[in-house]
Amino acid sequence: MKLSGDIVLKTLLTLFGLLLIYQLIRVIFGGSWSTEELVVALLVLNISITFSLAKKVESNAVETRNLKISFLSLAKDFKALKEEHNLRCR
Repeated sequence: MKLSGDIVLKTLLTLFGLLLIYQLIRVIFGGSWSTEELVVALLVLNISITFSLAKKVESNAVETRNLKISFLSLAKDFKALKEEHNLRCR
């Protein structure tokens, strides 16, 4: 079974987020990490999620472009078929 890079990235990001939630709970109940370390880790998580979402949006934009090309081709085919049908009916 082959793991794609996207699945691995999402898994690592999820594990990192769970670690930060655990550390946040520990800080609330008596502290493990200092506040500065926790804030920096949360910022890194935020930036990672932002890049992950940007990658997904770009992927969707490419798929939309491909669909647009396909639909334009299909529309041209229908126009040609309609013109051919109209010529036969006359």
